[in-house]
Amino acid sequence: MELTQDLIERWGEETQIEMIIETSLKLALTLQQFKQIDKKENYLEYCNSYNEVCLKIAEMKLSLELSEFIFNKNEIDKYQDLVTHHLKEKLQEY
Repeated sequence: MELTQDLIERWGEETQIEMIIETSLKLALTLQQFKQIDKKENYLEYCNSYNEVCLKIAEMKLSLELSEFIFNKNEIDKYQDLVTHHLKEKLQEY
């Protein structure tokens, strides 16, 4: 919490929103690359890519904390509850 507040105070909310966007895109691209690697054909590349995905997820977790600070964690939690409820209903349909 202190880190997120410090980041916003130092560089501003708009810059932090740009960082959240960038982090999201990097995670998406890293996941796309990871799923294209054949584990059996190139295990070393698979391991390196796996580690890169873990790094990008860690960065995304920090970005999500920043997002919760900027966009109000309580409001986000309300929507998360709605989405979770909707997914549970969908699972029961199948």
